[in-house]
Amino acid sequence: MEYTDIIYLAGMVDGDGSISITKQQYNERRCRHNLSLSVTNCSKELVDWIRERWEGHVYSKLPTVKGRPIYRWAVTNQAAENIIEELVDYLIVKKTQANIALDLRATYGKITYRQGGVSANTIELREAMRETMSKLNKGESII
Repeated sequence: MEYTDIIYLAGMVDGDGSISITKQQYNERRCRHNLSLSVTNCSKELVDWIRERWEGHVYSKLPTVKGRPIYRWAVTNQAAENIIEELVDYLIVKKTQANIALDLRATYGKITYRQGGVSANTIELREAMRETMSKLNKGESII
């Protein structure tokens, strides 16, 4: 990947992007925390440009109030982690979210549910990261 492409995407993520953690609850004892990285923009050309370089998916939404369609490029989990690792040094606004995202992914290993699953402490840690990320994305203080 070209250096300028990485810098440009970092700027897009800082301005029109989102780094988030969602939780899927399967049952009382089992859940999964998913990492998501996305950029939303009215330019299909822009989100297609991102997809050509980093793959992922492009979704279209209903037109805005001004009548323009909205496009969203998104990747999740391992793909999101790989891209965030490329961007983290160049992010300004979303650097804290990027570091939390990488910390979350560091809690994932080769443990499977057949091997006893994820510990309660790890699930608590991931949930705390999700809550912190949510506060940051809402513009709330985390101090």
